[in-house]
Amino acid sequence: PGDTQTPGDTQTYFHTPKMSSWRTFKLFILLILVSVFFYALSLVGSRLKTSQPGVEARYFDQGGKTDPFLPAKILHGKDEERGTRIEDNDLNLEIDQEDWSNDELELVTSGVRSDGENQCVSPMRHFMLLKNHKTGSSTMFNILSRYGAKHDIIFTVPRVGIFLGWPNGFKPSQTIKLKKGSFESMVHHTRFDAAAVGAVLPSDTVYMGLMRHPVAGFESRWSYFQLAGSVGLQNDPSPMETFLRNPKKYYDTRRDDIYLKNLLFYEYGFESRSPSPEYVENAIKIIENQFNLIIISEYFDESLILVKELLCMEMEDLVYLKINVRSNSSRKSIQDEEMKKLILEWNSADTRLYEHFNRTLWQKIDLYGRERMAQDVAALHDKMATMTAHCTEAHTANSNITNKKLKVAAPVAMMSYNLSPEGSRDPLCVMMAQPEREFSDYFRQKYRNTGIA
Repeated sequence: PGDTQTPGDTQTYFHTPKMSSWRTFKLFILLILVSVFFYALSLVGSRLKTSQPGVEARYFDQGGKTDPFLPAKILHGKDEERGTRIEDNDLNLEIDQEDWSNDELELVTSGVRSDGENQCVSPMRHFMLLKNHKTGSSTMFNILSRYGAKHDIIFTVPRVGIFLGWPNGFKPSQTIKLKKGSFESMVHHTRFDAAAVGAVLPSDTVYMGLMRHPVAGFESRWSYFQLAGSVGLQNDPSPMETFLRNPKKYYDTRRDDIYLKNLLFYEYGFESRSPSPEYVENAIKIIENQFNLIIISEYFDESLILVKELLCMEMEDLVYLKINVRSNSSRKSIQDEEMKKLILEWNSADTRLYEHFNRTLWQKIDLYGRERMAQDVAALHDKMATMTAHCTEAHTANSNITNKKLKVAAPVAMMSYNLSPEGSRDPLCVMMAQPEREFSDYFRQKYRNTGIA
């Protein structure tokens, strides 16, 4: 019979079912396939969901450059090298405990690998740093300028000075004129304008910006830009406190008092005087879509490791000396909790930006790996200690600096570097200690000498 096997046979014979049973079998298989199809479709749909209504497909805008509003992993304590780390209650953060899979995280974080392998083939030549005031941006400018000099990258250097249209937006006419080639990167001060920047930089440009805790940022610019004088409180014994207790009395919206309120928000291209909560939330989505990475000043070295991943840099490229640092006489640590609250409320848009992008930075770090990050930061610190000992003799007040080209120009007391005899003969040491104006002059002269400009 057809449904039996004879001992010794090498082939099994199966009973052929009746036609009606065969049709039932085919229908059953079809139902299974349809079920599998709709289950797969639901999985794809879940990837597009976000807790913010109306932006379901935003993860895939701008080549996948966005990040979701993800849980923060905030560290505590002090780091004497980089300042006080943010505490949970500084911004009254509500931590969302939603879990995200690694696959989902890789959809929404750009340039970060969790497997310890760098995807780089060659150094990334196309990048834009939004050089935000009083965020550690001068140090970041120095790092990227050295990287650019090493790889002969063509920067959008201003025709004169160190600003590209600041405090207004960038315009291509503000750069030096090229005789050959095209611009590849931008690192100078400007107010962000996506269309204008995109008109001169390549389409695959990596966009980076900086943010600093609003309390520290406000204190820094109040001192650096001598804002007490701009609001007529230069003779007040406690001008910052007087201003913050009644800011509307001194803040004139008709003037360009951009340093007094929500400076970060202004620098990213938005109206900073009286932004509504809805306007701020929409701005966050726009920044997410445009920028690959927001560097957080309080976690500068951790951010640098992520920059290294984005730009295919070597660890040696990240070594730095702090540039444009105020002396202790120009600093004021704000400890009063009421003052902190007043600063956060007055700079509500900056507070919201920092709250959000501090969260997304730590999600990127989690994807990179906490242990791996700690090892890389430790390795960076080792290299920095070696180079600092080799390059410098003292980090001291401007009045004590012997090489005038290494003095930082500023309206308040600043710190600069006296190089060691060995460091003075080492081109890398000299470049590490150079302020912005020297680098800008260097690139302008280099481009002219090589026929680029």
